[in-house]
Amino acid sequence: MMKQITVADAEYAGKRKQTCKELFLIEMDQVVPWKGLIVLIEPHCPKGEGNRAAYKNKDGIRDPEMHQAKKGNQYYFGAKAHIGLDDESGQVHSVVVAAANAADVTQLDKLLRGEENVVCADAGYTGVEKRAEHAGREVIWQVAVRRSTYKKHGKRSALYKAIRKIEKAKSQVRAKVKHPLSGDKAPVWL
Repeated sequence: MMKQITVADAEYAGKRKQTCKELFLIEMDQVVPWKGLIVLIEPHCPKGEGNRAAYKNKDGIRDPEMHQAKKGNQYYFGAKAHIGLDDESGQVHSVVVAAANAADVTQLDKLLRGEENVVCADAGYTGVEKRAEHAGREVIWQVAVRRSTYKKHGKRSALYKAIRKIEKAKSQVRAKVKHPLSGDKAPVWL
């Protein structure tokens, strides 16, 4: 025999906890004047087939500075921003825009000002200390280790746990400075 649910149970079943993304989008809908922005942007927006934008200029040619890159199983087209922040004030001091397929580590020299003692960066900047443009630079490099390098030791090993604690400490330092960007990807924090 099938159990009949009450009206209250039916209402509760339809409700679930909202994700951070959903809450952010709801807040953005309340704060941003979307209709006015759409009216301003629409005449300049490229028209593609279906919902895809063509990303082409008036001559029908794609922007040569924009490229396609794959991250995981997702393809991205365009550019990415690398942002240098001061660790004490949280203020942005440098921004570099690069093609989506450019390796993060190749952009770091453009973000540094020359007065840094410590540079904190995510795993995209692995190997930065070996690059020729940083030879002789007296800096402590705090670059995150890729998970795959310590995951192979197994979660129960002492080495795995020690590396994980170090990486957590590094990420907490980066998170303090990244917070003012409200969740945007900011690969380098100074």
